[in-house]
Amino acid sequence: MKYSVSGDMKLGSERRKFLKTVDAKSENDARNKVYALFGSLNGLQRSMINIVKIEEVKR
Repeated sequence: MKYSVSGDMKLGSERRKFLKTVDAKSENDARNKVYALFGSLNGLQRSMINIVKIEEVKR
């Protein structure tokens, strides 16, 4: 399934909004994939990422 994850993250002294679509088995799996993705790409810790909404993408 695909999930759309939205929220904001702290980059330096500012916060940036994001919207990411990921393939995942559950909402919890989608949350963990977003944490891992932004952690590896931007070097962010989980506490710097605020996930507001997770929705299953309907086809």
